Amino acid sequence: MGDNMKALITGARSGIGYNTGIYLLKKGYEVVFSVHRESEIDPLKEKLTYLHLKNYSIIKLDITNSLDRKKVINLDIDILLLNASIGIGGSLLDMDICKIKENFDVNVLANLELSRIFLGDLFIKGKIGKIIFISSLVSNFPINYLGSYCISKASVKMMVKVLKKELKLVNKEIDIKMIEPGIYNTGFNDVMFTYINEEKISLEKKKLFKKMGSNNLNLVSKTIYKSINDNSNKLIYRTSIIDSIIVKIYHLFFS
Repeated sequence: MGDNMKALITGARSGIGYNTGIYLLKKGYEVVFSVHRESEIDPLKEKLTYLHLKNYSIIKLDITNSLDRKKVINLDIDILLLNASIGIGGSLLDMDICKIKENFDVNVLANLELSRIFLGDLFIKGKIGKIIFISSLVSNFPINYLGSYCISKASVKMMVKVLKKELKLVNKEIDIKMIEPGIYNTGFNDVMFTYINEEKISLEKKKLFKKMGSNNLNLVSKTIYKSINDNSNKLIYRTSIIDSIIVKIYHLFFS
């Protein structure tokens, strides 16, 4: 696949989704920015207008809403970038089980349903396409008080591995990739920590992640762009060599 493709990015109001949308526009892609609520459309449009960007559209797409998910069929996109997710912090020992289910409903099941609608549309139209799942480096680690999020992202990893294998059996022209970003200061983690009941632990986690986090979202966007244009069988992409080393060390000595 090359430039001039059309990409839909979920969860594109801010952070990784927003930054990647801008990155792809500058590379010559047509981009559909999707946001969770109607009220988020105009503020996003103002930001993109200020940057004098063209060749984009903005839609409301709540990935947990079955009617919203069906919008994908009429967009005629080539690339589906599944960035939308939520993080709910807390101890697995006592957090509300409904919050854990919510984490799974959004991060795993809603993304699976949206990807299946997109794949079905590609099959019918006989098109080549690509799905990019945004997971997280935490899918490799058990982190206390972030267990619900870690488990959901680990489930995404296994889901994507199975999807890729099954897809190769029926259509070799459609590919699946997965990005595992490390810690980035997008505000996502700050929201996740607000769910932790123990205020001291929440504050400590927030300070630690802020200190370890990177502000350079272009590292993620470049990695996503690389995965879009990589026709090899590679599945998992990480945004830095350090992240890959950390994962290898953990699996060698601590898993």
